[in-house]
Amino acid sequence: MSSSQLFISDDLIVEVLSLLNVKSVVRFRSVNKHWDTLISDPIFVKLHLKKSTKQNPHFLLISEHRTFIPGESPYGSDDECEYECGVIPYSISSLLNNPSFALSVDSYYLVQHKECSNMIGSCNGLTCLVGESNIREYKEYWFWLWNPATRTTSPKFGFLCLFYNSFVFPSSYDGHYNFFFGYDNSTDTYKAVMSEF
Repeated sequence: MSSSQLFISDDLIVEVLSLLNVKSVVRFRSVNKHWDTLISDPIFVKLHLKKSTKQNPHFLLISEHRTFIPGESPYGSDDECEYECGVIPYSISSLLNNPSFALSVDSYYLVQHKECSNMIGSCNGLTCLVGESNIREYKEYWFWLWNPATRTTSPKFGFLCLFYNSFVFPSSYDGHYNFFFGYDNSTDTYKAVMSEF
C-alpha cells in the first residue's frame, strides 16, 4: 500500500480561512509557519475584513473606567488616575434580535497599555489609542494602533506637542481638542485627525 499526500492549494486555504471569525483565524496561525505567513499577508487581511463585514457586521462598544487616587497635597498636584478601557465587540444582528442586553467586558479585550489615556476611535477592527502628558509649558500626545482580536499594539507613532498660551507662543494651545480616527479609501491609509473646540 503506497501512501499519497494530499495537496491543498494556498488559494483554497485562504478562501476557507477568510470565512472564519477572527478568533479562529488567530488560532490557525499556529498550525505552521506557512499558514502564519498566509494569514499575516496584507492581501488576506483585506479579504478577511471584506468578507467578515458582509457576513456579520460588528461594532465596538467602548468601556472606560477611571479611578482617581487622591494624593497628600491639598492642591491635587500629586493626585493620580488609573485608567482602564476595553472594547466589547457586538454583532448588529445580535443587537436587532435582543435590543436590551447586559454588558460585560471580557478581559481578553481590555487594553493592556498603561500609557494609554483614551481610545479615540475604531475602524476595520483597529482601535486608535492616544497617550498624553501635561508638562508645565506644553501638552504632548502620541498614538498607537491596537488590534483587540490579536491583542497586538503597534509601536508609538505620531507626536503632537501643543504649547500653552503664552507670550512666547501667543496663538498656541488655549482650548480643548478632540481626536478622530478613520480610514481613507482613496489612499488606503488610516488617519488620526484633531479638531479644536
